[in-house]
Amino acid sequence: SVAKFFSETKSIIKTHISFRRYLIARAFLTVIFPAISLYAVFMQEKFGFDISTAGIFTILNVVAYGLSSYLSGKIGDRFGHKTAIIFSFTAHLFAVLTALFTTTMFGVYAVFIFLGFGYGSFMPASMNMVYCFAGRNDSKLYMALVDTFLAPFILITIFASAYISETLGTVQLFWVIAGMLCIGLAIMIFY
Repeated sequence: SVAKFFSETKSIIKTHISFRRYLIARAFLTVIFPAISLYAVFMQEKFGFDISTAGIFTILNVVAYGLSSYLSGKIGDRFGHKTAIIFSFTAHLFAVLTALFTTTMFGVYAVFIFLGFGYGSFMPASMNMVYCFAGRNDSKLYMALVDTFLAPFILITIFASAYISETLGTVQLFWVIAGMLCIGLAIMIFY
């Protein structure tokens, strides 16, 4: 029933402190969502390479994505799924820092490898984290809570990214993304 659903939801949010902290960390970590196209445009403006180079980025990204999806599961099974999701967001942090500081095309390639690792390891790690939080409870309810809680933050992130990029510039946006990733990672690691 609907009443039971709201009662369970309220109970989870109120009593499951680790899950609540996970949601707070994930709110900061939503900064990864508008990123991949921004990186391509920023790198192209910074280095002026031919647009056809995007094919190489795609290959590197897809290979890293596939490899990290597999590794994320292995890392999670061996060291815990929290470690796997930290690996994912650390890869995103490396991508943004590499984008800011690289002076060579090798660095540009590294950006897309890091992005592949970040996005590829994210899905298995985040899904497994939710299964761990749910335990014997209804995992669908926990998944729905994550998606419902994060939806406004994702929307805000996309609009804020566009605004910051247009008004302050892409470099400043990348610094904001790096800062938000650091805050989210700190919450994820220490709480």
